[in-house]
Amino acid sequence: MPTIQETLEKLGFTLNETKTYLNLLNLGSCLASDLAKKTGLHRRPVYDALNRLIEKGLVSYTIKTGKKYFQASSPEKILDILKERENEIRDLMPDLKEKFERIKPEYKAEVYEGKEGLKTIMELILKEKKEWFAIGSTGKGPLVLPYFMESWTKKREKLKISYKVLVANTEEGKKRFEEHKKMKYVEHKFLPKEMQNPQTIWIFGDYVAIVLVSLEYPISFLIKNKEIADSYRGYFDLLWKKV
Repeated sequence: MPTIQETLEKLGFTLNETKTYLNLLNLGSCLASDLAKKTGLHRRPVYDALNRLIEKGLVSYTIKTGKKYFQASSPEKILDILKERENEIRDLMPDLKEKFERIKPEYKAEVYEGKEGLKTIMELILKEKKEWFAIGSTGKGPLVLPYFMESWTKKREKLKISYKVLVANTEEGKKRFEEHKKMKYVEHKFLPKEMQNPQTIWIFGDYVAIVLVSLEYPISFLIKNKEIADSYRGYFDLLWKKV
């Protein structure tokens, strides 16, 4: 259990202030010279501590025969000081919160399961109306969502959402590559043959979606964070330039 002195220091009192105040409680009304002897401090540090304690309302003094006699105020004043600090901090809260909300990065991570979850993310691409990047397109999209993909593509073209895609160099990917040639606002390149990952990465606006492609039950991870999205766009640009 911490001592009284340790607790007061944690509350912001200096070592000299705690020594001076605690000894003053024991001595009662006394001269600064008496405090110096009792605390083992020189007079100057004692006077400095007394002046700070007077400012805090924890020490007062009376003058008798031309000499200052100091006395400690009630320890309950410490609680008053803490309440005053709490009120001061509370008054600052609206401004501090405004600054925090303004600069904190927006971050959201969600998991979407099944075909309906995949549709939800694809609808979000249309809603964002931002350029869409894809790394590792497997060509399985039309197999997973055959009717949906056709109507969705028409909506994308109507909204003039450009699509830059790095297609997996597989048989399914090659077939999808040929289909891309018939679409509007599409640029595509093949990934190196050694990069045949089963997952696809989509980047659009402040979003990154990682899609684990399965014909029966795809699983998608959606992250919303501008810094992460910008990082993935940089990764896409690097791959795009190298293939």
